[in-house]
Amino acid sequence: MSLGARRAVVAAALIAVLATAAACGDKGGEAGAPTPSASSSGPVLESSPQEPGESGEKPKGACEYLDVKAVNAAVGVDFKVVEPAEAENAQVCVMQTTKGSFPDFTLATAATKADKESFQATMMPEDADDVGKLGKAAYKVLLKAGEKSGPVAEIGWLSAKGRIFTIRFTSAEGVKKDDVEKVLDPLIALSKDIEKQVAG
Repeated sequence: MSLGARRAVVAAALIAVLATAAACGDKGGEAGAPTPSASSSGPVLESSPQEPGESGEKPKGACEYLDVKAVNAAVGVDFKVVEPAEAENAQVCVMQTTKGSFPDFTLATAATKADKESFQATMMPEDADDVGKLGKAAYKVLLKAGEKSGPVAEIGWLSAKGRIFTIRFTSAEGVKKDDVEKVLDPLIALSKDIEKQVAG
């Protein structure tokens, strides 16, 4: 399994857990509780690499919501490798270049019973800012650089159709925070396009 595929699998597992955690904060109580199979053995994940623009291939996982050219235009990176992954309750799409682990782009989504209040309480980072006109609730946040990567731009929202979405762009090592901050608005626009697809 490639690095991108492993990253997609991990992201799928994480978003599934977060969606369940957010739902458990629901006023509905047990309605958001995980099933025994999900809590005991975890989701069964599948991952398979795709090349952008493969003819005759329907995008898999969360990749169905994305246009590679639109993502590249939003973040100013030419992604060549697309890795989808799916779990029982979660779908992920990871995009990478052929030159290294970073930069990368990840879209993760999972069904949830969370409401606006529980989403804001469990999913929004402390330093996040609200984003208007995106689902029931949404945030944007700029995260510090990692050990081998640059700063991270993240958008998260609770869809009007009962799904949690997160978009994360991780820049390459050495990229300045101010440059990554400029990506937030294009990512918000991309997120709103996805929400329109979900709403139908």
